[in-house]
Amino acid sequence: MPFSSNQYNNNINNNIHTHLPDSQYILIVDDEPDILSIVRRTLEEYGFKMCCFTKPYAALEHYKMLPNNHDLVISDLQMPNINGLEFIRKVKEINSNVKAILMTSSFQTSDSGLLLLPNSNPSSSSSFLNLKIDEFIPKPFSTQKLVELIRRHIILKGKQE
Repeated sequence: MPFSSNQYNNNINNNIHTHLPDSQYILIVDDEPDILSIVRRTLEEYGFKMCCFTKPYAALEHYKMLPNNHDLVISDLQMPNINGLEFIRKVKEINSNVKAILMTSSFQTSDSGLLLLPNSNPSSSSSFLNLKIDEFIPKPFSTQKLVELIRRHIILKGKQE
């Protein structure tokens, strides 16, 4: 029986646990429960372990409790109360080594190949100039593309340690 959105949100946000040191663990944040549900089911099929949140501040509190338990953070860009860039900035203030993937349906590139984010202006984006986002993935994306990106960054992390 499928979950209602409220049941699913409660189930996702209460998924707080630790993982074995050799396992690969991902924190995923997207305010859209349907997208989060699809991503979660797909990644579980590939054997990934994850904690999913529809509320960025709840995800951040979880991350603060277990900052070294996550190999990768995946966040949507446009969310209420805090955008994905700000969320990742706060996560990296806690653990600068965590890998980060930003998902978004609304970005463009300039003629020179620079990423143009929605509603950005030079004064508000200056705090993000030194923010390292390891990968951007445009929505909609294929699950195969997401799995490839995750594997690339988790494997790279493992080789660096």
